[in-house]
Amino acid sequence: PTSLRQQVSVAGVRQKTAGCGAESATGLVAPPDGRGIQLSLAVQLAPGAEVEYCRYVVLPGAGAVHVNRIEHDYSPGSHHFIVYQTSLTAADVANRTEPFACAGVGFSELNAAGILYAAQVPQGELAYPDGVAFPFAAGDVVLLNSHYLNTSAQSLAAEVRVNLWFADAAVTAEAG
Repeated sequence: PTSLRQQVSVAGVRQKTAGCGAESATGLVAPPDGRGIQLSLAVQLAPGAEVEYCRYVVLPGAGAVHVNRIEHDYSPGSHHFIVYQTSLTAADVANRTEPFACAGVGFSELNAAGILYAAQVPQGELAYPDGVAFPFAAGDVVLLNSHYLNTSAQSLAAEVRVNLWFADAAVTAEAG
């Protein structure tokens, strides 16, 4: 088994291929191999649509990591973006990893257990102080949530990407 630091790309979780340096459709570059992972939520919006979408993402691998920096980038059409911790397991969401409409769905129904990251600007970042990081285990489930508004008369491909960067230094305090 591979550790979370050594995972391969899976649906909803992208990691830059070693040495390629490719940018996402939003311009956010995925972390280098072993340094972090990139999660995404992409939907097609009808003209004039206002919707809220969610997506469960199971963190891959077979180990634990500490995340000490989170950054995001979202395309036009996005209004806000939130990453929630959940109380779910990989088995709970085995058939529920595609985006789904979630406006008006309660936190308890979504099994949201806390906010890990939130933003209402197209690009942003949260960096913990040295020695502080948020702990994750392989198989943890996070919920990506984004509110979209397409004010145009054209269909719009909306996407948000978020990088979870692994701590390089010793962690002396856990966030959360």
